[in-house]
Amino acid sequence: MFKNLLMNNKINILSVVLLVIVASAVFYVFSDNGSNEPPFIHPKVLFNPPDSIYSVPPLSDADHIFGSKNAPVTVIEYSDTECPFCKKNYLNMKYLVNYYEGDISWVYRHHTLDHRFTKSRREAEASECAASVGGEGAFWLFLDTVYQITESNDSFDLSLLPSIVESFGVNTTEFMACVERGDHADLVERQNREAFDGGLEYTPSLVIFWPDGERRSFIIGARDRATIKNTLDYVLGREIEVTNINQFDQNEDKNYSE
Repeated sequence: MFKNLLMNNKINILSVVLLVIVASAVFYVFSDNGSNEPPFIHPKVLFNPPDSIYSVPPLSDADHIFGSKNAPVTVIEYSDTECPFCKKNYLNMKYLVNYYEGDISWVYRHHTLDHRFTKSRREAEASECAASVGGEGAFWLFLDTVYQITESNDSFDLSLLPSIVESFGVNTTEFMACVERGDHADLVERQNREAFDGGLEYTPSLVIFWPDGERRSFIIGARDRATIKNTLDYVLGREIEVTNINQFDQNEDKNYSE
């Protein structure tokens, strides 16, 4: 009997020790603990990204900006109109810019997956023609419509381009002349090159410019709205909801990224 009691006490002590270890590990992962280490939000959210991310050019006059130009945080997205995950992310970003009411600006740049989709580059050039002929608003209306119509994966009918811009008042003759001349081919190619030079292998790729003007973070591929929001809240210095590290599947990319 004494032997059993002693064994039970050892088991209880061992249980307490294991509980303390687990609790310490959880506290380490899910708390700031007075350090400068960022919290865990998602395995594809990099608060301390590779140096290559810093080669991505900052906001310029050539960019299309959704939201306030004076927002403390700028999200520069490299995206493809035929990528299904870009379509998902497009809707999330439009929602979040409005949600943050001036604290977030969003820049859309082109990263056409030419090895997968044959129509993306022409759609990208057409979006720039919509802007140059019809103004900045026409750029966003063009993307709104294309993402709404296309079922992704090279399914868009390019013959619809004139009717799309005509629906929001852009001169179709000038627009199609711009597209056929390839007026913005160099811009699309340059942004593609920026993406490759920055090591952005996935679409969409989100490069987040912090309020201090120095730091950058990186979201790889499309993520759910809550993950993007937690990331932006942390960058803005707001309280976030930490995530259970055990919930993520290593094969998640096949569901979210191209």
